[in-house]
Amino acid sequence: MRLHVLSPLLISLAVLVLVPRSGMTVTDFQYRVPVGYSVDIFHRYGQMALLFKILPQEQDLVTEQNFGHHLYLGKASQIFSPRSYYTETTPHNGTFRLRPRFDFCRGSYELLQALFADFHIDGTDKPHKALISATPPKWIAERLGIEPTYFNSSFYYVLVRLERPVRRVRLAGDPRVNRRFKRSAAAAPDPEAANDKLISTFGTHYFSNFATGDFVYQVYAYNPQTSPKLEELFERSEAEPHLLNGSSRLFSPWYASHIGRVTLASAPFKFRQMIAPQLGKQVWFRYYQSLFLLLESEHLLRETERYSGVMVTGMRLNGLQHVIGNSTLRQRFEEVVSNMFLLWEHNL
Repeated sequence: MRLHVLSPLLISLAVLVLVPRSGMTVTDFQYRVPVGYSVDIFHRYGQMALLFKILPQEQDLVTEQNFGHHLYLGKASQIFSPRSYYTETTPHNGTFRLRPRFDFCRGSYELLQALFADFHIDGTDKPHKALISATPPKWIAERLGIEPTYFNSSFYYVLVRLERPVRRVRLAGDPRVNRRFKRSAAAAPDPEAANDKLISTFGTHYFSNFATGDFVYQVYAYNPQTSPKLEELFERSEAEPHLLNGSSRLFSPWYASHIGRVTLASAPFKFRQMIAPQLGKQVWFRYYQSLFLLLESEHLLRETERYSGVMVTGMRLNGLQHVIGNSTLRQRFEEVVSNMFLLWEHNL
């Protein structure tokens, strides 16, 4: 998979949505994220993406109280002493970046990797499996905006996204584990029991940063015969990024076997009703939508921002082994978590 980052923040199709009520923008609220808290990555392995939201998708009314809830709905435990760390926030202006990001993917597996490229979990190079591997492929294809018959390893894909970063929050300071964490590790008579106690009480990883925002995306599927031209173009675009924006025929039925719907990640149904019909193009007998038409209309782009919400677009989960002081316990912990990753990744 070749990733082409045409803007600093990689965005992922992970999770669902917060939609502001009329007259208010998402940046008016101070929402919290569980940075510095620990979770058990295996408690909802394969379905973690379902936990990254505050309100159900397409929620029309959002109160300030609701925004005060954590973006993560699962169980999270505090492991650091409150005075030893703080959260550092980097805000963005909340508007869509005008330079698209392109990802060239060889098969559906690489397409999912690209979608979750900004999600990092210690101990695995397949974070997308922890997030959505239990989701039926038909549902994933529907959310991607493509027909299920085009979601497999037989096709090559180009994923195009317009990003709207809102905020990044990261763990800062000199985090030190709290007394409860220390007691939990010390109370057990041997490393095996101590390890079980730690995982059952505090989980396996802790959040060290979050990125929030939104993005508009579109997926193009190509037959393998087209791949040499695609690869050549993407290689040249590393030195000349403007080549991708100018390759309109490549992102049309002239080359693509299938063109997915243009979709707003945080509010796909509302976007489909209000904005997507205005992004249609006709080539001979084929009608398709084009994300690039958004870049040609300031009005449509502003309307899309009006419907846009806030969701988790990236995160980093560090393993608890980084904060376990006892070397014997730390080694045993790493072995157990590594084996659990192998087991889950093999079965899902």
